[in-house]
Amino acid sequence: MTFAARDFALSFTWLMGCKHASSKKGHSQILALRLFATVQPVPSSPQIRHSPTMFAASCSARIPWHFKHSLENKATACYNLAHALLSPIDFDSSIKYSRAALAALKEGHPDHPSIITGLATGLIRWFELRRHAADLQSAIMNFQLALDLRPPGNPSRFSALSDVADALVMRYNRRVEFVDLRMAIDHYREALRLLPPSHKGEPVLLDNLGNTLFLRHARSGDLKDLDEAIEKHRLALDLRAGHPARGVLMLEALANCHNIRFKEQNTL
Repeated sequence: MTFAARDFALSFTWLMGCKHASSKKGHSQILALRLFATVQPVPSSPQIRHSPTMFAASCSARIPWHFKHSLENKATACYNLAHALLSPIDFDSSIKYSRAALAALKEGHPDHPSIITGLATGLIRWFELRRHAADLQSAIMNFQLALDLRPPGNPSRFSALSDVADALVMRYNRRVEFVDLRMAIDHYREALRLLPPSHKGEPVLLDNLGNTLFLRHARSGDLKDLDEAIEKHRLALDLRAGHPARGVLMLEALANCHNIRFKEQNTL
């Protein structure tokens, strides 16, 4: 699906103009719903720069709450606004509208995991910018909640496991608690086990697992972790097609692991 700012503008205008479920305005509501259904959740078009104002108007307007799906429409508007604002100057607004989207949905709605993941992503980016521990802690809590809402058998569970693992590694690098490394490694392993065959995300997951195993080796000195880290980095490099920039980092990580192993083996 493609993102069209014009479709958002039209859908918001028609949706906000509806006063009654019947008559011509009722037909406008139906058309608005159809336009919402064509929207890609994470838009990538340059037109996104012109749309946050339109999104905000939709989120803050008084929606006819007695309409069926009206709350879901507001949630959709807030969700897309949250993603439109994922830039360094708008993280706070992104988080605000992610929370508004969650508040507008009933508990158990199938979109809950995606919106919670979006909220956690905004918090992670806030943490990277401000380095406030509370942002990271809240991000981990929300990533974990999104994982809990994708139980075993859910096709997106591998992605949620990876999100939690990434955030745990960030917390380990901040406060150096061994339990975070152990849990991150377990999550990466489980994510790889659940990954569909030939999935494009496999090289990155393997590389992340290798990096985390290397961190654990640096902490514990266990050569088994270093050996496995080298194995994972090699596999990641073999599968790196489509990740040219990441391939340089993979190669650097592999070289560093070999260098450390050479030094340690020659001092034994």
